[in-house]
Amino acid sequence: MPHQEYLCSHTRTVEDDREGTIVCTECGLVLEDKLFLNGKDFSFSESPLPNLPLFEMKEEIKEILSKANLPESYVNKIPKALLKKSKKCIPYIVYKTLNDDGNPISLKEISAVSGISDSEIYNMQEKDKVIIIKPDLMIERFCTMLNLDFKSMSVIKKKVKDSINKSGHNPLTVIASNIYLYCKENNIKISLKKVAETLNISTISIQRYIKRLDNGIS
Repeated sequence: MPHQEYLCSHTRTVEDDREGTIVCTECGLVLEDKLFLNGKDFSFSESPLPNLPLFEMKEEIKEILSKANLPESYVNKIPKALLKKSKKCIPYIVYKTLNDDGNPISLKEISAVSGISDSEIYNMQEKDKVIIIKPDLMIERFCTMLNLDFKSMSVIKKKVKDSINKSGHNPLTVIASNIYLYCKENNIKISLKKVAETLNISTISIQRYIKRLDNGIS
């Protein structure tokens, strides 16, 4: 009985530029082994295709950074060990890298830009490497985003430090509330909505906290 390649009409072929061959996709026969295109260099020095899983992870990380209004260059600061983790851990990878680098970002912010719940991101972290966010660094970041000067920043830092020590509230709520109250007391035209949007929390959270302060409840 004749071999399959001799029965095949070879109507479906593919050109392999790197190997210099034309192969029939029906029977697998190499039809031509000297296919070269003029002007194209097929030497081994040619750049290989990117490692697709790693490439895709970096692209997704860049997208999260962009949504968080942070420079894409941070992707180059991510340790290779973290990039070897599952693609599902990308929000945590960004969260850890930024905080380790002194550019604090909250779970809530990462959750908002990644679409993954903050509890899921929290559960991604290594058991012996819990991330502790420093309120001072967060205040500096948000005050800069709101164009508040160094003097304002210093006063807000002191107020927040005193409040956090007495309160079990979410640090973002405490920071946002103190920023808003400082602006209101000093006739700085930054609205409650602007503060809430900058810190990515609801205006209701700020209002509730301020109401507790008005009622003498810390």
